[in-house]
Amino acid sequence: MSDPEWAELLEKSPGEAYKQLIDCYGNYVYAIVRSKLGKVGTREDCEDCVSDVFVDIFKNRHRYSSEGGSLKSFIGTIAKRRAIDMFRQLTHRRDTISIDEDDFV
Repeated sequence: MSDPEWAELLEKSPGEAYKQLIDCYGNYVYAIVRSKLGKVGTREDCEDCVSDVFVDIFKNRHRYSSEGGSLKSFIGTIAKRRAIDMFRQLTHRRDTISIDEDDFV
């Protein structure tokens, strides 16, 4: 599906456009997410991040313009940023030391 075709479908049927987006770019987004999360995240973390990416894409669909760049680059940028955010969250959780009240007794 070309970028203008997707933009047209988005105007006519946002739900169908969303499904087409996942079908066409799901593997691409997963590859970006997996490359950023690497050994830090689990498979479930990657899948959650991919889901978040597509939600972000849909929420920010008004920012996409075929004149401003390709749909693939728009998706790639959102995927990269979301994956980096999740990487930070995951590494922060691992670096945080939990202190129980029992440790002070």
